[in-house]
Amino acid sequence: MAGDAEGVGAAERRVAELERALAEARRENEQMRVLLEMVPVGVYQTDAAGNNLYVNPRWCEMTGLTPAQSQGDSWSEAIHPEDRAGVFAHWKHCVETGKEFRFESRMLRPDGTSIWHLAQAVPVRAPDGTINGYVGTATDITERYRMAETERAQDALERKVQENAAELAAVNKELRLFEALIENTADAIAVTSPEGEILHANPSFLARFGDDRGVVGRALDEVINLDAETLQRIHDSFDAAERFQGTVTLQGTAGAFPAEIDGFAIRAEAGLVGVAIVIRDLTALRQAEDERAALQAQVIESQEVIIREMSTPLLPLADHVIAMPLVGAIGNARAQQILETLLEGIGHHEAEIAILDVTGVRTVDAQVADALLRASQAARLLGADVVLTGISPDMAGIFIELGIDIRGTKTLSTLQSAIEFALGRRARPAPAAARSKSSTR
Repeated sequence: MAGDAEGVGAAERRVAELERALAEARRENEQMRVLLEMVPVGVYQTDAAGNNLYVNPRWCEMTGLTPAQSQGDSWSEAIHPEDRAGVFAHWKHCVETGKEFRFESRMLRPDGTSIWHLAQAVPVRAPDGTINGYVGTATDITERYRMAETERAQDALERKVQENAAELAAVNKELRLFEALIENTADAIAVTSPEGEILHANPSFLARFGDDRGVVGRALDEVINLDAETLQRIHDSFDAAERFQGTVTLQGTAGAFPAEIDGFAIRAEAGLVGVAIVIRDLTALRQAEDERAALQAQVIESQEVIIREMSTPLLPLADHVIAMPLVGAIGNARAQQILETLLEGIGHHEAEIAILDVTGVRTVDAQVADALLRASQAARLLGADVVLTGISPDMAGIFIELGIDIRGTKTLSTLQSAIEFALGRRARPAPAAARSKSSTR
């Protein structure tokens, strides 16, 4: 009996211990439940296949799903469609390798809003090491992403500001260059409104058409004093192509002057905003052109004189002896020139013998033969004898064929023989009649 009593006592004590342990476990479970419901992160538990067994209220709040909707594999509906493939692939990899799960993705709520969350889970293993399931948390990291996006936007904005500042600096530099060019150019430049009122004029424009008070604000037509016809031509050109280029005569403060006008429309997104006018004074250019034309005329005249002298060279060989070697073709103008030069030379040098060498004359026709005959006859009228040299057999045949009578003109085969003849004749004493004739000159 004593032994039975001891056994009963031991059993009662064991039951009491188990009851205390059960109560402690219930108390701890209640504390854990309260804790899980109060923590600011979503908590979930799954089986080995990934089906939800438990989710806390924060998880439901984050996903917008009810506890019932969150059970099983319905939790996957809370993942943003664009992120599901990545989440599933990583979950499968962790299950197969037994690694901890960690992934950032978006949750899409039933109301259409979305948040970023960090999902973390660790495997729950049985005593034999097999994975029974996962316990994990879901942390809302939307604010962090928003801050990152804000920082990226700020960085992008700062880069844009820097780019705009650099572009603005470049534009300002270019504007300063253009301003320096416009303000210092000799061309008169003005900008008008679409209605023709002068808005800006550079110093060259003001110097030509009046000071700032007398130009800016006035109509361009009045300032540059265009005649009605030219004004209409400019307006017609602008109506057709929004540009005009032409040469006109303008009336400035110092008087009228020829000018080249280049006018063109200035457009912006809003349309026509103004007209730019560039006026170039052509006075110096015209003077230079006139001087160049006069110089060119002088050069041409000098060249013609040189050409005439070269085409009809007259060579004094000795006292009262001259020679004219002829080269090239002889036309009407040159035949007259030969005659004039020969007669002038005979008179100037008081020539008694004039040698005409035709060795270099390539073509002989009736015109050439007549020119030589007239030169010989005219020379004899001035008291000079003509010696014709260089007549080729072909030339002699042409003279006979044309019936040209040159019997009164002495002919020799070469210029050298003609010079020897002339010098020999000058060395012989002249007959009395010839001396008397010479002394009367």
